[in-house]
Amino acid sequence: MKFFGVCLKGLFLAAVVAFMWRIEVRLRHVYDEYKYRMYNHHNEYLKATDLNNVLDIRQCPKARGKLRKLQIADTLLLRIFHNICEKHKIPYALEGGTLIGAMRHNGFIPWDDDLDVCVLWDDYEKLVDVLTEEFKGTNLELIGFDKTRYDDDTLRITHKKCGTLNLDVFWLLQTKCGLESKEKMKELWKKHRAKYYEDFSHINSQENAQVLREFKRNFIDELSKDVDTYASGKGGLFHQVAPSFCFMGKDDFFPLQKHEFEGYEFWIPNNPDRMLTDFYGDWMSFPSTLWRHGFDKFDEQEMDKVITELEELLKNKFKAVNNEKKREVKQILEKHKV
Repeated sequence: MKFFGVCLKGLFLAAVVAFMWRIEVRLRHVYDEYKYRMYNHHNEYLKATDLNNVLDIRQCPKARGKLRKLQIADTLLLRIFHNICEKHKIPYALEGGTLIGAMRHNGFIPWDDDLDVCVLWDDYEKLVDVLTEEFKGTNLELIGFDKTRYDDDTLRITHKKCGTLNLDVFWLLQTKCGLESKEKMKELWKKHRAKYYEDFSHINSQENAQVLREFKRNFIDELSKDVDTYASGKGGLFHQVAPSFCFMGKDDFFPLQKHEFEGYEFWIPNNPDRMLTDFYGDWMSFPSTLWRHGFDKFDEQEMDKVITELEELLKNKFKAVNNEKKREVKQILEKHKV
């Protein structure tokens, strides 16, 4: 009996010790959580917008490492695109993040990893056909529009062996309506765009290019016919970006002008500040988040080969146009002056 009593006391003490240990662990956890919350209450994480208080965004250093290597390759791709457009007299302009980079940094936004340009709808199909022909025998290819990525009507230029190389080509639709009719244009855009996506969702993704082109032509024709009944002012341009509404005056876009980007000159809109402010608001300050697409995931040795390949294409296949051709391009641009 005495032995049995000792065992019971031992078990009781062990249970008490285990219980107290569990309470201690729980209290320690509660205390640590309290300290964490108190610390973060007084020490919030720095937001990207807070950088505006300590740094002029124009003074940001260029990207380094893999991201910078991607930007160098993208610049070569943009030069190829520029030379092809000059050769075939197709007006284009930098836009989006690429235009911000040109105006603010004379090159890439330090954390950006792709390219954005825009072309008039009237030249869009011609551009698709021109690029398809020009890229034969190279590793450059098109996706989107009437190509392989049917869920997106944006044309994208990329590299067959390096999908992180990207140049997106958006379209602009010229209309007879100016900024005076902007609110009405917004209403019409929403109506036609909603119908576009509804109808587009019923198209078989395996339809041929001609069917897809015809569908987009019909959308543009219907939108243009509806919009032009409200003609006013000097005219304007719809931007493709969907589902957002982006509309600018014709004289904000034309005549195009040249601006430096990564040491080379490319075409930009006539009033880039108006265009960027309408799109982004205060584009001369840090945004709330330093967002990018995540295209900088690649093998660096492979990227070195792509850069060498693009340099060779620029040297041998996609040379800059001569002065006579440049004069012809300038005449084309002159036609768009307000």
